Amino acid sequence: MLTAKIEYGFDQLAARSGGVLDGPSHVAMGRRAAAAIGYSLGSPDEGRMIEAYLNVWTAVHLPHVPPGARGLTKKEFVESNLALSDDPVAREATLGRLAETFFELADADQDGMVNGAEFWAFQHGHFPDLGRADLAEAFAHLDEDEDGFLSREQFISGIVEYWTSRDPAAPGNWWLGRPVYERGKMASWIAPPMKGINDKPVDYQYVHLA
Repeated sequence: MLTAKIEYGFDQLAARSGGVLDGPSHVAMGRRAAAAIGYSLGSPDEGRMIEAYLNVWTAVHLPHVPPGARGLTKKEFVESNLALSDDPVAREATLGRLAETFFELADADQDGMVNGAEFWAFQHGHFPDLGRADLAEAFAHLDEDEDGFLSREQFISGIVEYWTSRDPAAPGNWWLGRPVYERGKMASWIAPPMKGINDKPVDYQYVHLA
């Protein structure tokens, strides 16, 4: 479950950087997030956003890049996150601190909370191929008290749980929308049909692909 989440998250992060996380991809993340918030191209606000993302690259990811490599591959990214899941001290010192930084970036109006629009803007910077429906579903699950905002605690725990938790009930599993390991399953509130079309079994293969 955890490996599936991390792999899916990496695929979304690196979707537009050739399957590798590197410095330029973090610049692109900063620009997308700034544009989604409404910062003008080349403005000081955009510059501060890009600088923040480059600091994330330098402090969090670059130390794990093998000598001579231009960035992190999926295998290296998964291994580093799995190691954090088993080391609470390191998890708090790295991912916990990173999540704090991300909260400050996401809270564009600095009111101490992240609303739905701010959440979308922040996530769009990281995961540009995720649709609004995916992120709306993510926000709804993270907003456990249903007040229309993510508190600092909800936001930070959502990040930490997504990348390190093995608990299937953790709200943070929904950080990117419906968890990848749940996709394709029937919703729990929908009773599965007893029979398929023409009395065939539900899992009958109506079409056989060569």
